[in-house]
Amino acid sequence: MTAFDVVIILGGVCGLLMVVGGMILLYKGAISLNKASKKDAVSLEFKKMIKVTTQYPALGLFIIGLAFIISAAMFSKPTGVSPLKIQGHVNVPDPSSVTIFVSAGRWSLEPFTDGTIKGLIHPSLGLLKVEITAPGYIPPTITKSIGTEDIKFGVVSLGEIAFGNRIVEKPLINPDNIKTPTEHLPPLTEGGKF
Repeated sequence: MTAFDVVIILGGVCGLLMVVGGMILLYKGAISLNKASKKDAVSLEFKKMIKVTTQYPALGLFIIGLAFIISAAMFSKPTGVSPLKIQGHVNVPDPSSVTIFVSAGRWSLEPFTDGTIKGLIHPSLGLLKVEITAPGYIPPTITKSIGTEDIKFGVVSLGEIAFGNRIVEKPLINPDNIKTPTEHLPPLTEGGKF
C-alpha cells in the first residue's frame, strides 16, 4: 500500500467520523439545529469559487465531513490509460509470417511460500518496447524503443521496417534426381577402404 492509498483511506475515515460524530452529538443534545443566529454564521469558502454559509453551526461538521468523503472518492479514481494506435509497414515478401510484440515494461513478482501471488504494479507508457520478429531473416528480430516524445496524438509510428538478408532455405528434394546404385555396396558397419 502506497502513501497515496493511506492518505485516501484516512481522508474517507475522517469524513465518516465527522459525519457520524455530528449525528451522535445531535442525538446527545450537545449541538442543536433549533438555534439559528445571524451573528454566529459559519462560512466556508474554497478558492473564491465555492462559498457555503449557514446559520446552523452544527451543519459545519456534516459539510466538512462530506468534503473529506467526496475528496477521498475523487482522488481514489484510477487514472485510465488511453489506447494507442500503432502504425507502420513491414517490407518482407510474406508479411503474415511476421510477429509483433509490444510491451510497456517488465516487473518481477515473487510468490509467497504457499504459492499465492499478490503484487502491485504501476504500468507506465514512459517507454514502449516493440519487437518485430520475422523468421528466416538475419537478424530475425528488430527491437525499437518508443518514448513518450515519439507518441503524437495517440499514434505510435514505427515507420518502414526492413529486414536484412533472407536465409537460403533448404532446396526441395526431387525423387527423380535420386539414382539407385548399380553395383553392390558394402554394409554400413564395414570400415572404409582406400
